[in-house]
Amino acid sequence: MIDRRGNLHANSLTEPEADWRDVMPALAALAVGLICLVLGTLLTKTIPGQYLVVTPLDAGRVEMLELVYAANGGVVGFGGLPNIAIATSVDPGFKQAALAGGALFVMPSPRLLGCITLGDGVGP
Repeated sequence: MIDRRGNLHANSLTEPEADWRDVMPALAALAVGLICLVLGTLLTKTIPGQYLVVTPLDAGRVEMLELVYAANGGVVGFGGLPNIAIATSVDPGFKQAALAGGALFVMPSPRLLGCITLGDGVGP
């Protein structure tokens, strides 16, 4: 609305009230994007001998290192939380040993991380 002096007042303009339904398209796009990201990660070709290891939330990096070492492996890198790590092992029983040692989740890692060799003796 414009007053006597010719100034426009934004607070006097009428705008519809915001509603939770206004964010539904954005939430739907977010959900579809997250599902696609998870599926893309899980369906990506994995790296032999490299695993994603998840331990209980109260476990720290020291516990993670001990668990992976006890399962005949080594930690290549840690995730954003101390209970998530990428581990490497040539032992075919690593997954079962890590689960028996207290890991909640062990899966082949879809990403190549660290200084491991590619079979011809040359690292990445």
